[in-house]
Amino acid sequence: MATNLVLVKKDQIDAVITAVETRQLRVSSQPKAGIYEMFDKALATLEAQTTMRVQDGVAVIPVNGAISFDDPFAAFFGETTIKTISDNLDKALADDSVHSILLQVNSPGGYVTGVEALSDKLYAARGKKRLYAHTEGMAASAAYWIASAADRVFLGSGTAEVGSIGVYLVHFDYSTLLTNAGIKVTEVTAGEFKGLGSPYTELSKQDQKLLQADVDYIYTRFVEAVARNRGISTEEVLKSANGLTFFGADAVAKSLADGISTHQEVIAMTKEQEDKAKAEAAAAEQKAKDEAAVAAKTQAEAGTLAAAQATAAAAQAELAQYKAKEAAENKAKIENEAQAAYKSAFGRDATEEEKQHYATLTETGRKLHLANLKETADNRSALAKKAGLFTEIAGEGAAANDGEDLLLHAAQSLGHIAKS
Repeated sequence: MATNLVLVKKDQIDAVITAVETRQLRVSSQPKAGIYEMFDKALATLEAQTTMRVQDGVAVIPVNGAISFDDPFAAFFGETTIKTISDNLDKALADDSVHSILLQVNSPGGYVTGVEALSDKLYAARGKKRLYAHTEGMAASAAYWIASAADRVFLGSGTAEVGSIGVYLVHFDYSTLLTNAGIKVTEVTAGEFKGLGSPYTELSKQDQKLLQADVDYIYTRFVEAVARNRGISTEEVLKSANGLTFFGADAVAKSLADGISTHQEVIAMTKEQEDKAKAEAAAAEQKAKDEAAVAAKTQAEAGTLAAAQATAAAAQAELAQYKAKEAAENKAKIENEAQAAYKSAFGRDATEEEKQHYATLTETGRKLHLANLKETADNRSALAKKAGLFTEIAGEGAAANDGEDLLLHAAQSLGHIAKS
């Protein structure tokens, strides 16, 4: 598959139009306006063969006839160009009503230019929208390079064929013909290989070797692209990369296609896949909502628990404060009781040791202790009255202990207490 650059002059375009009009005049007696109308209808029919259409949410992109990069006359022959396919792909990807793209292929291949880039572009479109390729007749060579980039490739019947993985380059040698016609061609070039492959001279072994290297390079890229597109090894592709095409089940067995299905079956398949995807998306969305609801509930419960824990902590702190206050009040009360008791019994304040002893007693023990202290105080008062000594000897300024010593002395003197 070599790339040719075609230059067309305006008078040649006019010649084509004149030829068409002349042919129409021979087959029709209609006036000239009718001929133009027929020409427009014929052109519209041919253009329809290369125009994308949307069917049940599927963008059907035709890949028909010999493939060229951007031939302005391709539509006249019902053929599709790389540019047209690429533009249709962009439209399909941008159309929100389209969920899948179907390459409807019927092509023997074409020129190399732009094929690899288009295949890469199609491969990159995977995941954005489902991409299928289908052929009722043939998807060969450059057309298969393009078709293989789809997610799945289907044959319309057992006689549909795919493959022809290989590269074809033709060199025409007109030198003998020109010589016999008495025509001598002189080529003027700059650069050692600028005239490589010239049809006006015999192809040298060196030139053939260089052209073969080009062919081998494109062949390698073709094989690697198919391996990537089909998800198989280059070794597996090379088993079928001999330039042959393969029919139906044989093509499927060689991993060049995924199955045999009609056009309508593929359209229905895309609908099933879309419905499945929507159901999965809906399920995923519902799952996300459920998980969000559970998370919100858990968060709310966590908030409630945290609030309860905070309330409990505050209550515990308040209780601790209350207990501390109660303990302080009880301590003060016990100390006051001890002070009063000892003051009553001995006419003095209780010592720290006495207060600590008093605090360690139970309520019953305190009552008994207070009773003992009261009895001691009563006995002390009685002794003082009998002795008649407390006021006279001790005096108001005497120390409490001195008074107690005098009472003890008096009690001993009166025989209430044995002398030690």
